[in-house]
Amino acid sequence: MSLPPFLTLLTAIGGVLLLRLADYVTGYEVGLFVFYFLPIAAAAWMLGASAGYAEALLSAGVCLAADWAAGHESSHPALALWEGAMRLGAFGLAALCVGKIRVRQATEEAQVARRPVKTLTGLLPICTAWKEHSD
Repeated sequence: MSLPPFLTLLTAIGGVLLLRLADYVTGYEVGLFVFYFLPIAAAAWMLGASAGYAEALLSAGVCLAADWAAGHESSHPALALWEGAMRLGAFGLAALCVGKIRVRQATEEAQVARRPVKTLTGLLPICTAWKEHSD
């Protein structure tokens, strides 16, 4: 059973927001970075790479906001932006890869569906007794 696209996107956004809350509650010391890949991959798989990119942007922004809200201070303000850019790059790359895998799978499924079906004609002699009766 698959959800309608709008509901799928809302579910993925809800997943990111729940992660944001968990990120805030656990603080900076507990990294939940890897879990943000789940809604990104789900959006890219079910809705395409563009939806995955949107989730990647949302996730990178949410991670940055969670760090800031948890009180994490960098030694230089540019480091927080660097960290955000690295997350965005990783999340975007995940969306790209999952989107491409999905397109490739759909292409292969379409090619398999277009292949002609081979049918058997005639009898296949399984034992010598059958062969003697078919001649």
